[in-house]
Amino acid sequence: MKKEIWKDIPGYEGFYQISNLGKVRSLNRYVKSKNNSIKLLKSKRMTISIYDVGYEYICLSKKGKRIKHKIHRLVALAFIPNPNNKPEVNHINGIKHDNNYLNLEWATSSENQQHAYRTGLQIPQKNVRTGIKNSNSKQVLKYDLHGELLDEYECARIAAEKHMVATSSITESCRTGKIKVRGFVWKYKN
Repeated sequence: MKKEIWKDIPGYEGFYQISNLGKVRSLNRYVKSKNNSIKLLKSKRMTISIYDVGYEYICLSKKGKRIKHKIHRLVALAFIPNPNNKPEVNHINGIKHDNNYLNLEWATSSENQQHAYRTGLQIPQKNVRTGIKNSNSKQVLKYDLHGELLDEYECARIAAEKHMVATSSITESCRTGKIKVRGFVWKYKN
């Protein structure tokens, strides 16, 4: 078994550390109590929780704010270089609670999805209608910032492919009317 190595969690330096095996500990530190006295909080191993979908997470506190963090992502941030700035962390063996740094890799969303299909973690759905074949699909209109109609698309997926953005960006813009995607305003056709 590999030796356990501890590193500060990025953004929580001096407060918490993560190990290359996916364990979390708090560090010794002095804090002000409610009556303004100073007390020492001793270092301790922290309890890790599990989301319904199987990923482990931990709640970390800093400046009175508690935030949930997925363990595999914290391990990757501390121990795995990410020269291509990939946004997701993939479990190589498909086991969501195996957060050893040797089992993790940075991935794009597409690489992560392909890995899930290749390893049988996710099964492709057959006969699923997407885009214009889907009866729930809505036509999308593209406007410039002055409100002039520029283009019309059969569905958000086609518009997204044309503008090389995520389909969710187009649908979110259509739904909220607030987000500008690629400098355009997007709306669903009535």
